[in-house]
Parts: sequence; C-alpha cells; structure tokens
Amino acid sequence: FCRGHMDMMINDTASTREVASIIEKNTGRKALSAPLPIGLYDYQRWLRQIGEIMGTEVESEIERAGLEQTEFLEAHRHHFSGKKMILMNRSFHNIDWLIDMLIGLEVNIVRIGRTSSPRKGASMNISRYSNITTSDYDTDGLKRDLEHLDPDVLISDLAALMEGRCRSARVGKIGLGIRSTMEYIEYLENIMRLPKE
Repeated sequence: FCRGHMDMMINDTASTREVASIIEKNTGRKALSAPLPIGLYDYQRWLRQIGEIMGTEVESEIERAGLEQTEFLEAHRHHFSGKKMILMNRSFHNIDWLIDMLIGLEVNIVRIGRTSSPRKGASMNISRYSNITTSDYDTDGLKRDLEHLDPDVLISDLAALMEGRCRSARVGKIGLGIRSTMEYIEYLENIMRLPKE
C-alpha cells in the first residue's frame, strides 16, 4: 500500500474493508473500492472509475466491449431463447454477470435461489437482482422446483448437483472482463446439447 498513485481493494469483503479502514486511519489514504470486474456491467463501471482517477479516456473501450458482447449474444441467442433455467447460488458468489448474459440470450429464468454456505455463515453479496432472488433457497425447494417447473438446465455452485432430473452446469469463480463470461456461455451451450436424463 501507499506505493502507487492509488490503493485499490480488488475484493469488496468484510475483511478487505477492515484492512482498508486501518490503512486509511494510519495513512490518510482512502482505498478505492473497485472489485475486479466480471461481466460487461462491472467492466464498464470499473473502467469509468479507473479512467476518472487516472484522467484517461475509456469510452472507446466501453463501446468496443459492449459491441463485442452484443454480437456474441446475437450469435448464440438461437440456442438459448425460451429455455427454462434455475440458478442456485450460495450468497457469497455474485452471479449478476450470468443473469445479465441469460437475459440477453432471452432465457426464461424460472428461479434464482440463494442459499447460505455453512462455512460462510450469513455472508452476503449485493446483487442488482435481489428483488427477483429467493433467499434461503434450500435443496428441498430446489427439488420441488425441478419437479414442477421442469427446467432445461440447473446452474449451481453446489458441490452435489441434482443429477438425473435435468441437465446441470457448475458455476463458480470466473475470470475478469467479458471474454470469460462468453466462454462460460459456450460451456453452457455444450451442456444443453447433452441428453436431459
């Protein structure tokens, strides 16, 4: 810390906020809370923050990234449009990037469920989609939804997926920017090619 033009928190968690608070108290330097971006929305927001601090023009890169994602979604939409999917996520993983991509692909997201990890306790992230997320969504609720909603794919970060009920795709940590999100969509497209049972 305190060696460059700015200090940046790359993870916005309770522990990094605590460390940043200590550094600010002892040095007077406020750490920029700019978690490393995943997906287009976060990437564009991150570029604007960094561009403002550094006095650099970033709009051409923001426009280029938006166009790249739009072209990708248009090329892959026919594989996804109208497909029903359930997303089940532990509350400390932010999957807004995935929800953004699925909406752009015209997927019918029939449930977004969030469950707490026993190891992480009640830790939470802040999602732009909290208003359409079912909190405390457990495996019993998932089993009922699999039976009644009959999704094409279950996307989850759980260690044990509900095998045999529908296609399952794992989601977890993902790379920075937009290209890694596109690679995930290509992985999901391959999962959808598998037999349902």
